Amino acid sequence: TSFSLVCTLFDCVLFQLFFLLSFFLLTRRPPRSTLSSSSAASDVYKRQLPDKLGNLKAMRKFSAANNKLKSLPALMGCWDEIEELYLSHNDIKAVPFTFGAFRKLKELQISHNPLLDTLPKGMSENRSLQQVDIRECAAELSLDKQFQALPNCRWQGVKMGKGKEKKKKKKK
Repeated sequence: TSFSLVCTLFDCVLFQLFFLLSFFLLTRRPPRSTLSSSSAASDVYKRQLPDKLGNLKAMRKFSAANNKLKSLPALMGCWDEIEELYLSHNDIKAVPFTFGAFRKLKELQISHNPLLDTLPKGMSENRSLQQVDIRECAAELSLDKQFQALPNCRWQGVKMGKGKEKKKKKKK
């Protein structure tokens, strides 16, 4: 019995040490130099995603909203299973043509990217697309007329008509 009591106390102490170590590692902040807004590494990280994201082929839902991104890696087009993509409130100028390979994508939220002026033509062949939000993108945003042939897609921020589609103009 004294042996089991010692083991129980030992297990308890081990658990507490493990808990404290875990807490320390989870709450520990990186060195101050990496948090600095003037840090070159931090600045680059805020504006682009790593190319290695393309290796995550089973990705179903991805959000990089509100990150000041300027570009997207073309390798993201390798995500065969992606269904929801949230890229709103960034500074994205162009969507890689490889995004045209998304065949299971149902929802694309890419609003509030004021420099974005088009979507890849290949995306117009995705019959799974159900919702696209391109509000507050470039005033001259245009879409290929094939986008209006998407049977179940709900568009936000664009008026569909004939030829190249122009974004809705704001009333003043």
